[in-house]
Amino acid sequence: MRISDSLRTLAFFGALAAATLTACDGSAPGTPVAADALCSEVAAVVCEAESACFPRSTLEDCAQQQRDTCDAALQPLIDDARLGYDALRAGAFLTSLRQGAEACWEAPVDYDSFLGVFAGTGAVGADCTPARTDAASLRASALSCADGAACRLYLRADASREGVCEVRRDSACSHAFDCRAGEFCSLPASWQVGVWGDCRPLRTDGWTCGGDLECASRHCDGTCAALLPSERPLSVPYADVVLDAAPVAYLRFTEGGAQLTDASGHGHTGERVGGAAIDVVGAIDGDTSGALRLSGDAQYVRLAPLDALAASGEVSLECWFRRDDTSAAQPILGFSDGAALGPHLWNHETGDKLYANFVSVETGDHTVSSGEGVVQAGAWHHAVATFDGSVGRLYLDGARIGETSVGDALRLDGDLYIGFRAAVGDAPAVSFAGSIDEVAVYDHALDASTIRRHRNAGVAGTLRNEFPLFSWLAP
Repeated sequence: MRISDSLRTLAFFGALAAATLTACDGSAPGTPVAADALCSEVAAVVCEAESACFPRSTLEDCAQQQRDTCDAALQPLIDDARLGYDALRAGAFLTSLRQGAEACWEAPVDYDSFLGVFAGTGAVGADCTPARTDAASLRASALSCADGAACRLYLRADASREGVCEVRRDSACSHAFDCRAGEFCSLPASWQVGVWGDCRPLRTDGWTCGGDLECASRHCDGTCAALLPSERPLSVPYADVVLDAAPVAYLRFTEGGAQLTDASGHGHTGERVGGAAIDVVGAIDGDTSGALRLSGDAQYVRLAPLDALAASGEVSLECWFRRDDTSAAQPILGFSDGAALGPHLWNHETGDKLYANFVSVETGDHTVSSGEGVVQAGAWHHAVATFDGSVGRLYLDGARIGETSVGDALRLDGDLYIGFRAAVGDAPAVSFAGSIDEVAVYDHALDASTIRRHRNAGVAGTLRNEFPLFSWLAP
């Protein structure tokens, strides 16, 4: 065999061995990745998944954005002299990251596999005192202790802090990162050095999670649950954010005909009455789906009764609206069966106030109203009224205005009128003058965080999510 052939053979088997090496902690095999290449590799995986999994994403210059964000998050760990970057474990982490990308992030990113990349060099007894008590400094100090030792923080008599690498002997924890993989440290919100807690298993559910890293799902948004579909892409169109909340009817006002399509897919077609127009430009920045344009002269849209609302006993009414002026009270959304009014959302008393009446079957009116001056003429506003079976709440532009207790079921069996109140008894018909857009009806009460997400997505045109790993590493 010639020397050149021998070298090629050796190179082949050397490359094969490198590709099949297993990290010393038993994790999945991976090709070693140098520290200065890790962020480029991570960004490539994230952006390839963005393109393949989420074709409606509108993110521009993905690779550069994600690389810059990754560098800002990881560089402090790479530069920390107490940490020993492990190129083989970095390869194993990238292998697990690619697997998550292929499944479009249905499972959480392997945070513990990532932390294993930064193997500590501090022996038992080594100093691991953090420079500060922010999350980034505490995490680095915890990682600096080698062989599974814990960085225990103590408060000296002079009120200064001291960190020492110690063998774990119990379930006590002295800071948020002082627990093994699969655990979190229970600490009070007002934690300071010298206050200790207990290491507990990661939560699988519960309303008390203090952050993503307390959850087995690595996602804390009220409860410990998997990421919603609209939380996986880096950029999400407004309509997808709304659909993620499961409306039973959703009118976007894209058509010029008499029948308006229900974008929720449930077939609750809207009927356009009185020659109501469709504007080319709607409430959502950069969106071309249009908006309902009403003159104030008996023009409106009507939806037939929504059976799902009566079945659930809950409801949320959501829309964007823009008044031509605020000189008078006008209806935005409201139920009516022809004989009596149901729950409704108005500019009431004066046109610069927002008002909701959660009309119930037995006890009648239950109202919530803003103060004067909150609605501006010529400006788009986001409005939501919710009822969870006992409490009605009203939101304007993502903020809660107020709430009212309701002791019985709401009157939800009538038609839903958009921009109109039909004449009832001695009360005359009233019409809206201006534009209404993105009307969504739900058979459940939207929570405050979801309402804020919808409002923020509407203002920006799209919802921007941060890749979870980078948000977990933020200071």
